[in-house]
Amino acid sequence: METRIFFKWNTHIILIHLEDIMVKFTPLVQSKVPNEPSGTLNGTLEERILSVIRKSPHITQVEIAAEIECSERKVKRLMKTMIDKGMIERVGGRKMGQWIEK
Repeated sequence: METRIFFKWNTHIILIHLEDIMVKFTPLVQSKVPNEPSGTLNGTLEERILSVIRKSPHITQVEIAAEIECSERKVKRLMKTMIDKGMIERVGGRKMGQWIEK
């Protein structure tokens, strides 16, 4: 069954076959996630990382990931954002360094 729509536009009459129409739906949501650490999963993970650093400042990121039962990649990413925010700082080298909470 062929469905047609006629409508007038200015001085023209337009014929549209509905079988020839393709519709693309796009979501009406915000594409970026708000950067609010308080009350979110990242906020609680950041707090857990800080508590582990307070207990053992010489701990490595791999050991932190094992302690809080999270992936190493997520811990490295979160700690990078924490360094950028000024929450923590690494003092010293890779082997003998330590984490300092600011």
